[in-house]
Amino acid sequence: CKKSKIPDPFHNASEFDYIQYRPTPDPLERTTLPMAAYHCCNDMFYKQYNTHNLFGLQVAKATHESLSGIFEDKRFLIASRSTWPGSGHYSSHWLAENYGTWDSMIASISGVLNFNIFGIPHVGAPIGGFYGNCTGELLIRWYQLASFHPLMLSYSSSNTNPKEAYVDESAKQLIKNAILERYKLLSWMYSQMFESFLWGGSVIPVSYTHLTLPTKAQVQISVVAVSLKK
Repeated sequence: CKKSKIPDPFHNASEFDYIQYRPTPDPLERTTLPMAAYHCCNDMFYKQYNTHNLFGLQVAKATHESLSGIFEDKRFLIASRSTWPGSGHYSSHWLAENYGTWDSMIASISGVLNFNIFGIPHVGAPIGGFYGNCTGELLIRWYQLASFHPLMLSYSSSNTNPKEAYVDESAKQLIKNAILERYKLLSWMYSQMFESFLWGGSVIPVSYTHLTLPTKAQVQISVVAVSLKK
């Protein structure tokens, strides 16, 4: 780009401090470029705020194209932290940097469902959380939940307790049972992924695509039934 065309990088920089929906309480430019910075492509300028995750998409696309040339007759798996609309065509996604808490486990459900709606169906969250310690019942329940997610994975920060399935002797058998249940579903999951690859759509059931809303008459009947019980 021509130097004379470079916009002022601090022009309207404060506008990003007042956006309505913030993904994090931290400043958006934490660990990355300022949101008001500009990228140049084909003599055109694009704001960092609008293009940040394009990097993840382009890396996934380049990796996919490269591996397609190397493994012409084989399938391969690419997983990316950074995604953008269209990333599901090239890569999977994992919901990282969660915590070993009940709230984080619950949040993984909406995260997996949301990414299925976004067109990135092969998605999952680190079992037991990436940060913090997770043992006992929470770890068991997380393995049981994750066995139904399209992508099941366990990894964590080096300064937390191990969360592998074989570590906790008291939980080992229950976790093994959950993993075996997943193996029973693999053929179905594989078919769902193939259908999603061909025609789009979700891999796991997303409520509004699989359920119909009750009619007015059904709602009235339910209200009457509840009233009678009282």
